Amino acid sequence: LLEPAELGCIYVDIKGLLPLYVNTSELVDALLDEIPEYFSTRVGIAEGKFPAYVAALNSDPNDVTVLSSSLSSFLAPYSINLLPIPDRMKSSLRNFGMYTMGHISAQSLEVLQSQFGFIANVAWNLSHGIDDRVINSVVNEQEITEHLDLSFNTSIMDVIVLTLETMLGNVFAR
Repeated sequence: LLEPAELGCIYVDIKGLLPLYVNTSELVDALLDEIPEYFSTRVGIAEGKFPAYVAALNSDPNDVTVLSSSLSSFLAPYSINLLPIPDRMKSSLRNFGMYTMGHISAQSLEVLQSQFGFIANVAWNLSHGIDDRVINSVVNEQEITEHLDLSFNTSIMDVIVLTLETMLGNVFAR
């Protein structure tokens, strides 16, 4: 599954690809081999889109960062500006002296909820590396139609098969 995000960012659900490779490292090597080096691709692997995004930001160009545990401590030094929350809330958090995800994760959820409401759940969970959002894959459906008019009526199977082969050839050529 692929989900395009903001410019230059794509989320890939690799769970379906893992059985095809010996390990995660081999899978990542295969992904990076398919992307030209001049794109300076940065890959982050984690449970959840947000931790994977921050891991990718932490990666060197054409390299990967894999997060498997202690997501909260990995995310702690990063700025609250990375959180997908309204700018008004980020400004309020800064007014309370909270500049990093570590500052948010150090607070109790109840305290944040009392000040910011439901959106505090998002900030607190993401600061702890908890992201249960699914990959919203974009499905490109393309409808192809083809028709062919014969200038005569026929019931001869060879003519019908030849006509169908011609139509399928046209469809696959598109």
